[in-house]
Amino acid sequence: MNRVGKTVLFSLIAGVMALSFTAAANDYSSPLALREAKNHFSFAVQNKNNENYKEAVRQYNKSLEFSDSLYQVHYSYADLLLKLEKNNEALAHFLRAFSLNPDYYYSSLMLSRLYYQKCDHDSVLVMYEHMYELKPENHKLLVSIAGLREYLGRKDEALSAYAIAVDAGEADFDVLMRAARLALDGGNTALANRYTVMPLEQNAGDMDALAITAKTNLDLGDRAQAVKFYRAIAEAAPDDAAILVQLERLYKAANDREGLMWALEHHHEVAPKDKTVLSELSEFCYADGDMERGIVYVRKGLEIDPGDGGFRILLGEHFRANNQTDKALNEFKLAMNDENWKASAQRLVWQIEQPETEEEKSEREFFASGKKKNNKTYNTCSRIQRTAAAASFPNIGRRCNISAPIQSINRSFPCQRISKISRA
Repeated sequence: MNRVGKTVLFSLIAGVMALSFTAAANDYSSPLALREAKNHFSFAVQNKNNENYKEAVRQYNKSLEFSDSLYQVHYSYADLLLKLEKNNEALAHFLRAFSLNPDYYYSSLMLSRLYYQKCDHDSVLVMYEHMYELKPENHKLLVSIAGLREYLGRKDEALSAYAIAVDAGEADFDVLMRAARLALDGGNTALANRYTVMPLEQNAGDMDALAITAKTNLDLGDRAQAVKFYRAIAEAAPDDAAILVQLERLYKAANDREGLMWALEHHHEVAPKDKTVLSELSEFCYADGDMERGIVYVRKGLEIDPGDGGFRILLGEHFRANNQTDKALNEFKLAMNDENWKASAQRLVWQIEQPETEEEKSEREFFASGKKKNNKTYNTCSRIQRTAAAASFPNIGRRCNISAPIQSINRSFPCQRISKISRA
């Protein structure tokens, strides 16, 4: 074979070998392709560890040209891409690693972090839930799952996850309070109460825990416990008028006069111009026989609203107790100007000034009517008599006393009797 023939034959053989090698490289399942992929993967890792990142990238790509089915290559390459701040490319390779081997925990972990950076919380939750399936003993991860579900509005599922975590021992303060709030929102009062009693053992002064515990105890019908926790809130936050109002209601229901007075006095300090509080304080003192103390609150109320009938009545009662009847009567009459207290004030006035009976009223009206009528008749008759007298005795006004002619004229007029009665 001549030199040219040898050259052509060598070229053909080389071409066939090249085609065979390329075919093997594209056939990811072939032992040759896998071996080459692993070799390049090994070179890539060495270069990455030596911080020769450019060559490492080249070797990873070579490995993937030979085989795309090794999840380790994709995961390791994605890790390098993260270092090079190529997050989108890293995400693609982590996804490929995850699809090749879903049971590899760290692929899910890295994907969850990248999704979190993108604020893709739904995808983060998918990864977390998959990770929990792989490691069900990881109760802290379950708490994170509960938190994400809560954030995404899946409250019932969130509460379920919190409950499992708490029962498994993840009972720190924050977890318990989250579970308590969700239970309360969902109407599960007993569970909410259970989850707040536990954190109070860790932090007895936490206001949120106290508020939920107080409310849930009240809803569950345990008023004594409700009072206990509302009182603790009131002592810790003395400016909270709403809590004091709630305490006042509970103390009244329990007929706890000492507790009620405590709540009212503190409420007055918080809201010194609240007439309702002043009224209750004054009435409370009156009922206890401490009228001198009560009158202080009455006068404060009248400074705020001088026309308040309730305070006028209380002031009147104070005067009446001190035998100052006229002053008491005056206050009761002033109270009648307040429509809200008019009826009560009228009864008190009648206790001092007896109202006239119907018979007395009728007699008064009868005599008042008769007197008015007689006066009118007398005046009419007098004018007629004077006119007649002047006509009969034209000079009477100059020469004699007018009384004599009038008497004689009286005998001739029909209104004589009525006139006598009127003059009498």
